[in-house]
Amino acid sequence: MIRNIKIFKNYSHDTLIHIPLDKFYRVINLIKETLQNKVLIHGDVETINSEVVVDTTIMSEKNNFKFIDLFLKKEGIRISFKPPTLLIK
Repeated sequence: MIRNIKIFKNYSHDTLIHIPLDKFYRVINLIKETLQNKVLIHGDVETINSEVVVDTTIMSEKNNFKFIDLFLKKEGIRISFKPPTLLIK
């Protein structure tokens, strides 16, 4: 997956997005259908406070996060940490 990161010119990512397992497929499927190969998504399944969640990292061009953040907010998913934008040249 890391070798594919070179496809992004203005790379950014959201990390530590805890998406409930029952919402994960629907949320990620819509993002992937919309952005296709312009987004990379990684998730690890874990249990937090007796709830099964997917600890998700979403990587894409910075300008795609307007859509991603809006959709996550609409689904009631809170982004607990927003890292600074990284520029890869």
